[in-house]
Amino acid sequence: MITNLPREQLIEAGQRYRAGFLLEQGGYTLAVARQAGPQYEALLPQNFMTEAEAVQREVEKGLRDRTNVAADAKDSTRVQNEVLRRTREWRRKMVAVGRMAQRAGVNIPEALTTIGRGGASVPAALRGLHEAVGLLKEHATDFAPFPLYDAVVGEGESLATALAGADAEQERKRLSDLPKTVLDWYAAKGRLYTAIKMMNDAGRALYAGDVTMAARFNMEILYRRGGRPAPAPVTPVTPP
Repeated sequence: MITNLPREQLIEAGQRYRAGFLLEQGGYTLAVARQAGPQYEALLPQNFMTEAEAVQREVEKGLRDRTNVAADAKDSTRVQNEVLRRTREWRRKMVAVGRMAQRAGVNIPEALTTIGRGGASVPAALRGLHEAVGLLKEHATDFAPFPLYDAVVGEGESLATALAGADAEQERKRLSDLPKTVLDWYAAKGRLYTAIKMMNDAGRALYAGDVTMAARFNMEILYRRGGRPAPAPVTPVTPP
């Protein structure tokens, strides 16, 4: 089994990403993972790769259902997803400011110098924003020399307001009104997304001493926007 995460959580993850991008990302990550060899697969649960490939095929098969495709297109373009994307970008800005202050010799909490998970759902992202903005304000004096600080705090507060405006109850009702077949497919997409993340974790662990190789285990295809390029083509590698 890829994961024991609750079905509701998998559905929530699966409905956020267009199947096309998710499948492209899955194909890339599976290829890189397979080429990493037995030492890599030994870091994952037994039969993990086989199950990951199976759920990749399951998601691909679901694209033949017009109901799935219609729901996929609608959900992946919701405003909520855009706010979550902006929140991830904001956390990168926050970390940049935090690291600048740290390098300047200021004692900055670790939470402001690491991106962390940030929260893949609206409630989790909102909690993370409140905590980060609160810490930034607590250390306002320390950040005084850095002009970007005020803009980061202001943007964080605006994003928190936007996320708080998302009606979670309405979202749950909307999902409950979807056909079971669509929800099953979303759950499969959630499992695939989780499998990709776990494969990336394993790759970064295996290549902890090789930045270039570790960088191959990324989410660039899934997270790219507009003209952002896909990762370089996969070439055979020799595991350490």
